[in-house]
Amino acid sequence: MRLFIKLSLTTLVATLVAACVTVNVYFPEAKVEKAAEQIVNDVYGQDAQKTSLLNTSMFFHLIAEAISPSSAWAQNPATVENATIRSIKSRLAQRHGQLEPFYRSGAAGLDNQGFIAYRQSAAKGLPLPDQANLRRLVDADNADRRQLYSEIAKAMNLPGSQVGQVQKVFANVWRSKAGAGWYVQSDSGSWSQK
Repeated sequence: MRLFIKLSLTTLVATLVAACVTVNVYFPEAKVEKAAEQIVNDVYGQDAQKTSLLNTSMFFHLIAEAISPSSAWAQNPATVENATIRSIKSRLAQRHGQLEPFYRSGAAGLDNQGFIAYRQSAAKGLPLPDQANLRRLVDADNADRRQLYSEIAKAMNLPGSQVGQVQKVFANVWRSKAGAGWYVQSDSGSWSQK
């Protein structure tokens, strides 16, 4: 009987201790932000604009990298690439050229959730075929963005519950790198022209 009570008490204490343990799931925000910046630059074509600046200092960069012992074998932690992500990125970049006139006109904008918004007030002035084309482009781009956020989380071994955090980081990067004159939605929901 005493053995039963001791085992029961031990089991009860172990259960209570296990129930009190808080699971803290780490979210690598800096790593996600670097990946987002790389992807957004690729989609917007901003890396091509910086290439000439990089070429002028490439010699010094290579020298610094060669003599730095910590970077000799280090892998770039911000690189998040797989075939699916490359495919999505390619589609987003191809579609970006078609969306750019709509960004400039205000008919499309970047919302605070990491998606493209069809801005009805500005789109009313467009011919009907252009409105239909814009809706098609926005729907396709948003579907790719949704899949991109999920794939980034998978590639970084993040639980599905953190896809929303990945999406929020991307939302901030998309808006911060938006072109002059584009409409962006603030975190509070108001729209302004950048």
